[in-house]
Amino acid sequence: MLQYDVEEWVETASRHKDYRDELGEEVLRQDQNLVFSVSTPAAREIYNMRRQVMFVYDKIKSFTRLKVSKKGVLFCELAPEHFVEDLVAKFFAKRFPLFIIVIASPRGTFICENTKIYETKERLEQVLTRLEEVLPENPLLKDFNIFEQDLWETFYYSQYIKERKNKRYFLRGVPKRFQDVKDVTPIEQEQQRLTV
Repeated sequence: MLQYDVEEWVETASRHKDYRDELGEEVLRQDQNLVFSVSTPAAREIYNMRRQVMFVYDKIKSFTRLKVSKKGVLFCELAPEHFVEDLVAKFFAKRFPLFIIVIASPRGTFICENTKIYETKERLEQVLTRLEEVLPENPLLKDFNIFEQDLWETFYYSQYIKERKNKRYFLRGVPKRFQDVKDVTPIEQEQQRLTV
């Protein structure tokens, strides 16, 4: 059985754009069983706010694609409905512990380095410039050329298996801009590109 904590519910709901302190205080004064069974209007409102915040957080975690700077800073720009930018930065910092994570949003820029979060009102470009000046070259990125245009094309060609010819499955893992598979197969295109 899951252990719930009323304070955790209120803390999560407090990230909602429409959260009011009076609502959280009211729920904290109520009986814990009433809150968890969502039996009061205030508990219902906190429950719904918490669900909406967690939905936005999970959606952002799943669909955010980070860009990589040349010195190894992972960054992106978001415009979430609720205040979850710091949670997203912490998530990516745990997932990529060797990198500095920078999340920019209209509410500010969040920098996560070694599980410490800093918030600034500077724009993303300013933060990246400042970090790039002080950071050494990342040894993990030295030999890995992620800045080439051919990266997706290499991935595209690696996903194509001539014997299978299952285009629907093939196209599911390839971005739309590389899905122009017409009469020429990707392997034939690669051979033509190499001979030119």
